[in-house]
Amino acid sequence: MRWWLALVASTATAACSSASPTPPEAAATAASATPSASASSATGPQLEPLPKTLARGDGSAVDDKLKQGDDHYLAERWSEAVRAYAAASELAPDDPAPYVGFARARLAQAGVPEGVNSAPDDPVARDAANKLQRAAALGADHAPAQLELGRVMLVLGRIADALPPLERAARLAPGDPEAHSALGIAQLLSRQPDAAIVSLQRAAQMDGQNADRQVNLGTALLQAGRPSDAIIAYERAVAIAPEVARYRNNLGTAYLQQGDVSSARPHLAKAVELDPTAASYRNNLGFAHHLLGDRAMVTFNAHKKCATPGRHGSQMSKADNFRSNFFGRKC
Repeated sequence: MRWWLALVASTATAACSSASPTPPEAAATAASATPSASASSATGPQLEPLPKTLARGDGSAVDDKLKQGDDHYLAERWSEAVRAYAAASELAPDDPAPYVGFARARLAQAGVPEGVNSAPDDPVARDAANKLQRAAALGADHAPAQLELGRVMLVLGRIADALPPLERAARLAPGDPEAHSALGIAQLLSRQPDAAIVSLQRAAQMDGQNADRQVNLGTALLQAGRPSDAIIAYERAVAIAPEVARYRNNLGTAYLQQGDVSSARPHLAKAVELDPTAASYRNNLGFAHHLLGDRAMVTFNAHKKCATPGRHGSQMSKADNFRSNFFGRKC
């Protein structure tokens, strides 16, 4: 599979404590987001999504190597892609495109975790950041270099360092949904909820059939205290992919925060049905039963939460884990 960014926030330690719903997860850029597109000849604003390839089609020796790297990358032949992009960088050491290709292929080859702050000490991610910093310095108007640099900075947990290149990428490629999505995630983590909503709305509008774009937007809206608007975004995600447990849990949690427990319960129940190993989903369902006065189901779900050896956290695209603990009893 190709390397792409998914947002994973830090997970709070959990054991059953206060009775309150677990906040929803956002999908990142990318879970299930499409791989970051790249192009090597961006000199002005790109009004269309960035292409997935780096070769320019100019027939040069460098371009031949870039084309080889692109073909290998798209076919998920990571080692061959790394070699082809490295050869291109030797032929043209002042061209940013080969460094972008090398970094993308090397990250995929090494299987670097795809979440925010998921690989802060990973040597491959650090080397990729160095390569992409060089690419961004060589091509200040090279949108793919700026975008990939910002994304790898998120993976390294360097949020402040991610913002400037992502802002530049969104300006250079205003038609690329991934540029706006990655920027919105960085803004959300930088406590800029209003700016994040604008960026994530653009990404969701451009890529309307990508459920994770809708989930990211919903999470930003919910954090901004707009549960009604968040519900609309989460409902779009559920309509696109009704069998994804995370989307059902997010929608149910948003209904809980709005105070509409009756609407929340069926979605929370569906989330548990789709993924019975996720303790946070069972916790939210138990909290809904608590609000509805069904003490028997509260006890049942609290017991299952503590007994299940499954996840107490998950991902923001894999997602933003705002983990807490519930139900006043120790597991």
